[in-house]
Amino acid sequence: MSTVGIKKCKSYSEGDIKESFNELIAGFDKEKIYGKKIIIFFDFPQPDIEILKRVIEFLKENGATKISAGTSIFIKDLPESIQTLFKNEKIKFIDFRKDNYEKTDVSLRKTPNLEHFRGFAILSPVQYATEKAITKMETPSIRTLKSVFLPASFSENDYVVAITKMKDSPLAKLGGFVNSMTSLITTKTRAEIFVNAMQNKQHESLLEIFSLMKNKVLFGVVDGVKASISNNKEINQMKVLLFSDDLLSLDSVTSVLIGFRSNEIETNRLGDIFGFGSGTFNHITLYGDDFVEIRKEATKMLRYSKVFGKRNQPIPKITKEDKLKINKSMDFCPTGAIIEKEGFYLIDKNKCIKCYFCVEIAGDVFKL
Repeated sequence: MSTVGIKKCKSYSEGDIKESFNELIAGFDKEKIYGKKIIIFFDFPQPDIEILKRVIEFLKENGATKISAGTSIFIKDLPESIQTLFKNEKIKFIDFRKDNYEKTDVSLRKTPNLEHFRGFAILSPVQYATEKAITKMETPSIRTLKSVFLPASFSENDYVVAITKMKDSPLAKLGGFVNSMTSLITTKTRAEIFVNAMQNKQHESLLEIFSLMKNKVLFGVVDGVKASISNNKEINQMKVLLFSDDLLSLDSVTSVLIGFRSNEIETNRLGDIFGFGSGTFNHITLYGDDFVEIRKEATKMLRYSKVFGKRNQPIPKITKEDKLKINKSMDFCPTGAIIEKEGFYLIDKNKCIKCYFCVEIAGDVFKL
């Protein structure tokens, strides 16, 4: 069972971040850091600079001999403020797209059968023994990827510190840290994952990549003070920080915070079964602030929380340019819940399965 720290954090001010972060790391074994080479990994959108400062300060204070940072910048260049921070702290930044890659074989895994129960109490001794044996059986060793090319920087460092921004989009259904593995790999491996998706095995592929890095993880931090890159200050003010040495458990807690059940996220469920961490919420011990209270407030602040509040929620009349985005959303809607009626578009709640593709594709048109 893994532990996850959760603390309220009102803003990105230096004082608020420092206070919350220090409470989260109070029980962490700091001796692991001394004399080690550590690389900080983050994806897009980048975490707030104050969180990066606290992590760097924590590592330096506890004797890390070398600190570097890396990411693959797919959307935009690294912000100037973060570049300046790394320069002042003498931290080498690595763009993984330009890094050397090392071929790493993926280990075969054995997936234990889920327990199937037929009422042991009423079985004969022979039947009972048979049923218990079935629950202990294992499937043959399997894998979906034979090998993966990973940045050489990971093998050159002793530990990885992973930081991610909490996201409130459909991508969350793929898992936060697990999904971020796609930003580490080459296009060839990414293409293999998409091919495996045709057999509904993309989650297993992501977890196989995740398994190659999980043993080198020192800890992970989830920046949930603001869960979106939107400029709208009225939404996604989640005001929370998460901390753990088990990245899968952070994905699990994050998914529950934004309104899912942890086992609805396939990477959480399978990762727990494969033994890659605690992926289901009932296998996690929380410390810090009251989770129920934080979740209650957090779900109210989600970007899409008010979209599906009525049976037929009207969307404002749109321009010709906006109509292209809405039509694209209609193409993606798996149940046909978006209906055009007299120049307006409606979302039929009876049909909607809350996949949120419409929000993700045309959020500005939906006035979110």
